[in-house]
Amino acid sequence: MKYYMFNGLKRDMSKNKPKKEINKKKVIKVVIIILVILLFITMGILYAKNNNVRNFFDKYIFRKEVKEENLPTIELEGVKETNVYAYKNYIVIIDDNLIKMYNKSAKEECSLDAQISNPIFESNGDYLCIAEKGGQKLYLIKDKNLVWQKDIEGNISSVNVNSNGYVSITISRNKL
Repeated sequence: MKYYMFNGLKRDMSKNKPKKEINKKKVIKVVIIILVILLFITMGILYAKNNNVRNFFDKYIFRKEVKEENLPTIELEGVKETNVYAYKNYIVIIDDNLIKMYNKSAKEECSLDAQISNPIFESNGDYLCIAEKGGQKLYLIKDKNLVWQKDIEGNISSVNVNSNGYVSITISRNKL
């Protein structure tokens, strides 16, 4: 046996240590991750520098190009007394004492009866408060469900709702 001295330590150089085997699965995973990262970096640089690539990505990948014929629409029959309000992910339309709520795809989500001719809208988070200006009717809606409705003594001037659904009302009384 031969012993060699390196830095004051004896080492046996006659023993052949087996070579470590390379884990092929780990190597393949690392190579794929590196290729994906390089692909994203390349696409980002091309998007930033090349207008043709940017237009292609905007049109076919990100769908940024909006045309009138592709947009969802809500057809209104009688526009004379229609009131429209947007809150959260809904469009609220009050027409003929009926509250209709539409989603962002212009599909009707729900419909509620309401006796309101001149509405005041106020929203905060998930809550929507609808009151009749100069009237007595008041409605609180959470998402698309009616939480409560009230008749108030006096004439409603303004309303406010916080993110927890608490409503404050400003009323004026008629002089007798």
